[in-house]
Amino acid sequence: MCRRALLLSCAALLAASSACLSAGFKATAPELYALDPPLARAAAGEAAPVAIVVATPRAVPGLESRGIVYVVRAHELHYFAHSAWVDPPARMLEPLLARALEANGAFRVARDAVTDAPARLRLETDLLRLQQEFTERPSQVRLVLRVRLVDTVSRRVLGDREIEVVERARQDDPYGGVVAANAAAARAVFETASACEGWARGTSTAAAHP
Repeated sequence: MCRRALLLSCAALLAASSACLSAGFKATAPELYALDPPLARAAAGEAAPVAIVVATPRAVPGLESRGIVYVVRAHELHYFAHSAWVDPPARMLEPLLARALEANGAFRVARDAVTDAPARLRLETDLLRLQQEFTERPSQVRLVLRVRLVDTVSRRVLGDREIEVVERARQDDPYGGVVAANAAAARAVFETASACEGWARGTSTAAAHP
């Protein structure tokens, strides 16, 4: 009986100690950041805007989560321990791409998830890289997209290219990288919209002159 009572006392003491340790070392919630740069609208053109669907961007392995990636040497990815994106970056790119296409003035955007409106064009995007690089000082953020414009009727790829943007960080910490990532995202989505406009214009010209 005494042995059993001793074991129960030890178990209670361990439980109390664990509770105290848990109370003293609470996990700190990460700082959350967004990709939401302001995008200026271009002057409206004379031609009627072309309907386009923005497909939900896909991400390569390593960029599918909310983790903010940094590298200190090639091919080795790390995530900041106390900082994270508020949403996976590929998902945050979708509204940015839609806003950039609309700001371009040449397109009328229909989202995959919220509309069944017919659209002749479809933009498909892959997020290949989004990382803060500490391989040099000051650090820099590299954003790489693969974009394709598809004719939804003929299933023909009208254009396909890789867009790479590098932005210097003003400070070598997660927030400096986030600011640089926002600047890089703004440049990348506007470059995407410009490329789509060129591809779409080529299609319209070919249709007018068979």
